[in-house]
Amino acid sequence: MPRPERLAWVACLVVGLAHAHLGTPWKPVAEVLRSAPSVALVEVTGPATPAGVGVEQPVKRLLDLAAPTPPAFVIYQEGAHQHALAVGDRVLLPLTRTPAGGWRYGADTRAPLDVPRGQERPTAAFVRSLRAEAPLEPGPALDRGIALLGHPAPLARQVGVELLVALGAQAPVTPDRLDRLLDPLNDPAEPLDDRLQRLRVAEIIAGAAAADAVAARLPRLAGDRLRLAAAGLMARHPTPAGRRALAACADEARGVGARCGRLLGSLPPAPGAGAAP
Repeated sequence: MPRPERLAWVACLVVGLAHAHLGTPWKPVAEVLRSAPSVALVEVTGPATPAGVGVEQPVKRLLDLAAPTPPAFVIYQEGAHQHALAVGDRVLLPLTRTPAGGWRYGADTRAPLDVPRGQERPTAAFVRSLRAEAPLEPGPALDRGIALLGHPAPLARQVGVELLVALGAQAPVTPDRLDRLLDPLNDPAEPLDDRLQRLRVAEIIAGAAAADAVAARLPRLAGDRLRLAAAGLMARHPTPAGRRALAACADEARGVGARCGRLLGSLPPAPGAGAAP
């Protein structure tokens, strides 16, 4: 089970990427994985110990994804931004060689790239395809990001979020793209956290258009958390369709209905409301 701090990117990623990493030491995951001379899936086998201006830590190679690494070796981190790796962690490491022939781990991503047990194969397949992929224009890259949200590997879904947030302002978010992004909201097989993430991303890249698309889906959404999140999105981006959806939701004799009623009551008057005939 990942430690709570390892899950911080789920809560922080959207906010951080909305600022395109400006003023932060972190780089997009896809950029780091593409540019690293070596990429290895490893298991951490010992604690970090001070070494010069950084720390050293032993790891065991599980799988090489780009350029060979030894079966067991020591990684070196330095600088103000380092990742705290615990014994037993299984992480994907983008690596470079040091002048002395060692292995430097730059810790360039916001958090370590954890790989849960059982996710080795889909993660490896994704990383290899990512490194072989030619750069895409913004429109196709947006489509690629939407597709990645349904990938079995959590790392691929993370890259999908990054692509969408980074490219949402550079390519048109067409109704078809919104449909492909939001249709899985009605799929009970899609994990709830992934569906909530789709809502957050849709709001960032599409705003009021996302609110309208969510309004059309609200009656079919299952589960209070998802419906509350959808209602909040519509309240933050008021549209006529969103107001109608909130009003219909407010008529429901449930806790979500009461929340919809409060959100509807907090909205400013609709344009033209109260005007003389």
